[in-house]
Amino acid sequence: MNFAPVNKNLLLKVEEEEETLEAPIGGILLPTDYRPADDSSFAMDVGKTFVVESQMIREIEYDGELFHTITESHVIGFLRE
Repeated sequence: MNFAPVNKNLLLKVEEEEETLEAPIGGILLPTDYRPADDSSFAMDVGKTFVVESQMIREIEYDGELFHTITESHVIGFLRE
């Protein structure tokens, strides 16, 4: 069955991570005049490897098949060659 996500949701093929990285202790210091970049769009090519937090992935089971989706805004980044 083909599943087509809508409303800025992406269909994922989940791959288990090889190594768990620990987050550093501390925070990020930003200048008082900091403004986030307005361009939050990115190319969503089939086969691109995205980095996401595992707890943000939704599992949808339908008719015996399991699909994984994530909202576009929860994508942290993607891997490049």
